[in-house]
Order: sequence, then C-alpha cells, then structure tokens
Amino acid sequence: LPLRHITTFLQHYAKRSVMTLTLPVAMKAVGSSNQELVRNTTSYISLAAIHNGKALSHYALQIISYIINVYADNREPFHAHIPQLLSVLRDADCSEKLSLLQLASMIANEKPDLLTPYLAQFDQYLLSPSTCTAVLNIYMSLISQGRAHALAPFHSTLSKACQQPAFNGNLATIYKVGCSVALLFKTASLWLWNIDLDLVSS
Repeated sequence: LPLRHITTFLQHYAKRSVMTLTLPVAMKAVGSSNQELVRNTTSYISLAAIHNGKALSHYALQIISYIINVYADNREPFHAHIPQLLSVLRDADCSEKLSLLQLASMIANEKPDLLTPYLAQFDQYLLSPSTCTAVLNIYMSLISQGRAHALAPFHSTLSKACQQPAFNGNLATIYKVGCSVALLFKTASLWLWNIDLDLVSS
C-alpha cells in the first residue's frame, strides 16, 4: 500500500477490515518527513480511533514516539484525545513518559484549560528524578498562562521534593512554582519558611 494513497484508505475509518490493512502503513506515514502527509494522516487516525480503538492500541507506544513532531503541525487530534494519551503514562518507559510529559507542557501553553483536569496524574512523577524536570515544565507553562491556582492541590508534593537531595538541581524551579501558587493566597513567605524548617529538621 503506497504511502501517497494512505489518506484515501483512511477515509474508510469506520470499516475495520480496511483499517486492519491500513493502520500499519499509516504508522509509517506518521513518521514520514512529508509534513502534509503527517498532518492528513493524524487527522484520520484520530477519527479511526473512534471505531478502531482496540486496533490502534497496539500502536500506542509507537505513536508516542512521534508525538512532539506531529503536535506542532496538527494539534487538534491530540487535544481531542488527552485522556487516552495520558492513560498510557503508567505503562510507558522513561523516554515515552518524557515525550508524553513534554506534550502535556506544550498543551499547557496552547490550551491550559484542557490539561488542568488531569494534573493529578502528574503528581507522582514530580517525585521521580527522571521525570521531575518534565513535570515542573508543565507547571511553569500553566503559571505562564495564568493557571497557577490549578497547582494549589500539589503544594505538599512540591514540599516533599524540596527535602530530597535528588532534586537539588530543581530547587530553583520548585521554589518558583511554590511561590507562584502561594502568592495567590498571600502565603509565599510562610511556604518558604515551612520549607526551610523542613530542610533544617531533616
């Protein structure tokens, strides 16, 4: 099946027999250097997911590896499937987690209100050395878009991160995030004071 014909076949996204043959080639198209082909293919894949979720699930991690490049050219399919994308975080390996978290940061810059309902899913990754920076980037993106209030429930996790030597390289950003949230409640100095006391006692 030639790549140039792939979008023609994807127009039959409701027909499972056609999708069974088309999806493997569509995955190759998503990794193509032809941006128009990538844009058209991802649009149809998002529609195909409605009728062929099980078939597409086999390619979930492969799709993740292309996410960052594709998102810049075709945002809407990703915006429409945020829950499905984030649902694979737990089973993804480290590099795949980082790609998903980077995508989340990009969405936070573009459509912050689409992401805020799912912030609780990122909380556990703030306390992992391999993903802490990526989560902080999401938080900073939200702050830049005026959504600091959405981070208030995660103050305790930020405090825990401050107390762990593994996150010393992230302390400046953690303080920025913590203070940005605390300032909304006029408690920034108190938050920093509590952090300092925790550090001393530890």
